[in-house]
Amino acid sequence: THIKIQQQAESLKEANRELDSFCYSVSHDLKAPLLSINKLIEYFSADCINQLDNEGRELIANIQEKSVEVIQIIDRLLEFSKMCEIQMQCETINLGSIFSGVYNELQCLEPHRQVDFRISLLPAVTGDPVMIRLLVLNILSNALKYTRNKDMSIIEVGYQESEKEYIVSVKDNGAGFDMRYSSRLFGVFQRLHSRSEFEGSGVGLAICQRIVKRHSGRAWIIGEVDKGATFYFSLPK
Repeated sequence: THIKIQQQAESLKEANRELDSFCYSVSHDLKAPLLSINKLIEYFSADCINQLDNEGRELIANIQEKSVEVIQIIDRLLEFSKMCEIQMQCETINLGSIFSGVYNELQCLEPHRQVDFRISLLPAVTGDPVMIRLLVLNILSNALKYTRNKDMSIIEVGYQESEKEYIVSVKDNGAGFDMRYSSRLFGVFQRLHSRSEFEGSGVGLAICQRIVKRHSGRAWIIGEVDKGATFYFSLPK
């Protein structure tokens, strides 16, 4: 039994090392071209701003804002690969605002989709805002991805609370999964659907779990094939 526990601990450490390596490599490779894009936007804005109408100027400003935001997320991902050594920058977070903002951004990428997005009044929580935003981005991206084949996608965000924690839930009516394989969901590069069905690298949920654990919370998912899934995560009060 002792040997088995040691083997499990080593497997967990190896998975964490793989995730750290992946986060660092992807973040490092993405940051350079994004910085170049941001610089090109600055040059374009400086040279052509007077030739643009108000709508064009607003568009350029939005592109600059989003590129800076993505660069900031990548910076935190690079730090995230060394998570155990880094102090989080915690503050009070409007969780509802983050969910609504992230959903609106994702919806703009697929404006033709019919989505019934329902969000309850969510609590203010304490956490690192960049990490929590990345958590929400991964959760909602998955919900939208796995409901893509539905005529009407339904995504419901709610929460409940106990004496010590808030439990946030994100429920969808998508493809779901077989609970017999639920232990694989948070593994690095683990997938329950083929890439031909749904795109993805199989890392998003591992990142979600890492963020939640870093906030001293828990993450779990329940689902049923063809009947959707519900992602839960808890954050301490």
